[in-house]
Amino acid sequence: MALKIALLFCLLSPVIKAKEILTYDIKSNDNNLLLKSVTIDTSHLGHFVLNPSRAIPSTNTSEVKCHLSNQVSKIEFEKETKCDSVSWDISFKPLDINGIDISSQQNVYSSSGHWILFEWGDIHRIKGIVESQVCINGKSCSPIPTMNQAPLIKAWGGKPILISNHLFEANIYADDILLDSKKNAINEKMSKLITYLRPIFNTQNGPVNWDLIFVNIDEKYRTVGGAAGYNSWVVNYVTNNGKFNEQRFEHTAHLVAHETIHTLTDIPLSFWVSESLTEYYTHKAFRLIEPTYESAIEELIRKQVAQGDLSKRIGEVEPSNENLLFFYTKGAAFWQAIDEQLAKNNSSLDDLVDTLAHYESDELLPESFIKKLVGIIGSFEAQKIIREYVQENSTQILVTHRWDGVCPQPLEHVMRQKNVE
Repeated sequence: MALKIALLFCLLSPVIKAKEILTYDIKSNDNNLLLKSVTIDTSHLGHFVLNPSRAIPSTNTSEVKCHLSNQVSKIEFEKETKCDSVSWDISFKPLDINGIDISSQQNVYSSSGHWILFEWGDIHRIKGIVESQVCINGKSCSPIPTMNQAPLIKAWGGKPILISNHLFEANIYADDILLDSKKNAINEKMSKLITYLRPIFNTQNGPVNWDLIFVNIDEKYRTVGGAAGYNSWVVNYVTNNGKFNEQRFEHTAHLVAHETIHTLTDIPLSFWVSESLTEYYTHKAFRLIEPTYESAIEELIRKQVAQGDLSKRIGEVEPSNENLLFFYTKGAAFWQAIDEQLAKNNSSLDDLVDTLAHYESDELLPESFIKKLVGIIGSFEAQKIIREYVQENSTQILVTHRWDGVCPQPLEHVMRQKNVE
């Protein structure tokens, strides 16, 4: 009897093939450039469960429709259903001459004819499907990342420019006002950055294939932003009343390096380590390319004078997006202090990054990193730097500090610079 019940349960339960590749097809709406429709053919799935998309606070999710035998009904998330297909709409905001702070991660449409889609609220997932892709009118397909990977950021349309060498291949989406003057500079800087950074942060072989997306923002807003996605990133460049601002391109270059590191990284890092280490290596990479570039410690000293609220130690600050600027400054300066001490011992932080792989929520610094660090610079120097930057009351080299729960997942990978001078 028990066997019969078990067999009946298996027959009634939704069965999804583990290797099924599901296609999300985005269709154009000729009557409305700011609205797209997503359709998934689910006729072969039988019963299935649709889970809601990942979201950020500003996310708006449209109604999902179930199409079955010429009938249309509303789908309820996380409840078993059966449909021939499912569909929903995605809306886009038009970019005007003022642009937008792209770290807000809103779907946008550029007058240059390309769309930029962020997955937040718009890429729902069917439970049990491991592999899926999003396509534009059945073409130009991109894999949809898993819930543990960086979010989908997809651009299409317009006239992207291809740059490539033996290390990487990338489609650049941007307005002509940027590409006309900066295509060669972007290609050159990306080549240098990836040559240096990839062996440190990425364990994969073969060239990387990315979408690099640039979105304007007028200088009157005094801010630039960026976000890293799965095999893609997007950053702001500064304009003045619709004209490219050459003097502010250094801020964009900084964002390019920061988001390149986030996109390259396949080492699991805790929130504060990910953000602070990325910012330190942004400084370090640029100082190798341009020796006069400001160091992380120089930036900390300058901002400490200007802001006056950087005296806390890293272990005293909640690891959240609200405190990103703290980790970009105090955290980055900590890694520079460590790296300089390693250099005095004929070593480099480059060789220790892989030991920062983070698996425990209560570790400020992983034990594997501490052991290797102490083995090179000694216990005294390690404790001295950690006490100055991380946690004062630490008689042990293994620094532990609970944050009352798991560190927030860095889903947004947002880089924001306020008060651009």
